[in-house]
Amino acid sequence: MRVFISYGHDEHAGLAVCIKRDLESRGHEVWFDLECLKSGADRERYIEDVRVWVSASQGEGRIILFITPHSVCRPLGYCLNWRAL
Repeated sequence: MRVFISYGHDEHAGLAVCIKRDLESRGHEVWFDLECLKSGADRERYIEDVRVWVSASQGEGRIILFITPHSVCRPLGYCLNWRAL
């Protein structure tokens, strides 16, 4: 299964890292920003690429959103702007 983990870079980020490792240990493909997002990359394009990657798995893709106070503190932040796949 393909999984994208979206999370705020705050005191709860360690939980996202633990879940990523657990999913990978079970054989799932995980797209995680610390490994996949290049410095200076267009974040909007990155999010769209992830959505395409997850959707291409023909019903076997998942998006996990970790909603924390930090992740929703920006009115135009990514966690508040997700559209249904």
